[in-house]
Amino acid sequence: STLGGIVTPLENVLQKLEAKGCPAKQRGSGWQSRCPAHEDKTPSLSITESADGKVLFHCHAGCQITEIMAAVGLTYNDIFLPDPLRANNKQQKEYIYYNENSERLYRVVKYLDQDGNKTFRQQAAIGDSWAHTMGQTRRVLYYLPRVRAAIDLGRTIWIVEGEKDVENLSFQTGAVATCNPGGADPGTGGKFTAEMVDQLRGARRISIIIDNDLPGERHARYLAEQLASKTVQVTVWRSPTHKDISDHLAAGHG
Repeated sequence: STLGGIVTPLENVLQKLEAKGCPAKQRGSGWQSRCPAHEDKTPSLSITESADGKVLFHCHAGCQITEIMAAVGLTYNDIFLPDPLRANNKQQKEYIYYNENSERLYRVVKYLDQDGNKTFRQQAAIGDSWAHTMGQTRRVLYYLPRVRAAIDLGRTIWIVEGEKDVENLSFQTGAVATCNPGGADPGTGGKFTAEMVDQLRGARRISIIIDNDLPGERHARYLAEQLASKTVQVTVWRSPTHKDISDHLAAGHG
């Protein structure tokens, strides 16, 4: 349905299918039409709307979603509702996460509202665009390709609590730094996952720099327990005078 006079992604898709000569008919809670991506004599394309307003396609003949979208002139932005956070707040910074092959997986975006309050949003990569959420996207360490290359060279890996800290430590000192998305892990492995621990396999020396607060202490204790072994030397550091490594470096300390 139309939301406040705005054409919804589903309405947009149905209109474009009809303009392409593939009008859709409602079937239960979804829609069905001939697939525009192949010579389709009987309707084989199912169209449904998710709870968050996203349009989902399934061609029973096996056409890929990119082929279907290209056939009717759709982009990924056409099948998602506008993200209110993007519309109402100013995007200040983005941090892009890549897999071992340097392929984009997702990004962490920092938004600022009119009062200067910051909000972080994790968004999966979809084609040349970004989704509003992560879905089932694989979570990896920040700067993973650089981390894996450094491990192969026997270099120390530095773990900090956020992307800004990674960039400040890396660019100002030359250290190989990384972090998980979402900040300090409380000790459950929900943020710094078992797979991320495995992504550090082969490292000989790992240095953890924590924030000067209780979440930072819990984060360090959890990581030290997960990473320390007979072959891995783990050291935990904290600034004696500042909240985190970024403030520590900004004050002129080494």
